[in-house]
Amino acid sequence: MQTISKRFTFEASHRLRYHEGACRNLHGHSYALTVHVAGDRKTSGPATGMLVDFKQLKQAVEGVLFRGELYDGDRLVDTTPFDHAVMLHEDDELCELLKERALARPGDDGNAHSFKLRVIPMTEEPTAEYMAGLFAGLVQKNLDGLGADVDVVRIDLYETETSCATWEAEEPYVYEDEGPDLDEALAGKPTHELLNLARNVLKHARDHRLNDNDTNEAFDTILDMIDDLDDGIDQQDARYLVADDRSGDSDGSPGQEDTEPND
Repeated sequence: MQTISKRFTFEASHRLRYHEGACRNLHGHSYALTVHVAGDRKTSGPATGMLVDFKQLKQAVEGVLFRGELYDGDRLVDTTPFDHAVMLHEDDELCELLKERALARPGDDGNAHSFKLRVIPMTEEPTAEYMAGLFAGLVQKNLDGLGADVDVVRIDLYETETSCATWEAEEPYVYEDEGPDLDEALAGKPTHELLNLARNVLKHARDHRLNDNDTNEAFDTILDMIDDLDDGIDQQDARYLVADDRSGDSDGSPGQEDTEPND
């Protein structure tokens, strides 16, 4: 998997209604937001060799934070930017009060005493944890709308220099190597090289206690190729040749542990 990341800063305020300390009061933070995205490197066009142009990633994130631009599919809609906004739970009485105040004083009449007020109602308490997940979804919408072809896999949101909430995708992006598959890569290899490779796969599996499908599939593919060679060694013979003599009753499959007691 390959990822890139970019860091942004913005100012905003919130309050947590049920907090027992000072955070129950309306207060502000100088937030720092780091967005991590993953994808395949482009093989053509201006972004050749890149996952995505940093300029395009910046456009997606700043649309959410500063410009109030959010893609709904391929349609760009206006939203409230987060920078210098007040973030409150939608049921917070202060939320309704400030929304009414914002409508009454839009700040577009040139009066020195008028002001613009950005209020962002939220369906959950505006904690850093909730906001990190919220930003992941919003930034992903903009990346999709811009045709960036990358996935947001992690968000780090700092409220202070030492306090950070992290959101990570439940199913991390798996980098798709565009190189040859295993059969193609091993085609033409002699038996002794295939046996050595199978030994390395087996050793790696034992060292790391692996018994996953990918490891087993790679091991079996190598043995199948040995079986196909016209040298008198079938797959079962190869298993015993590959297996470590100290592995007890192992049949030479990945993920099996030594079951023989040590003398």
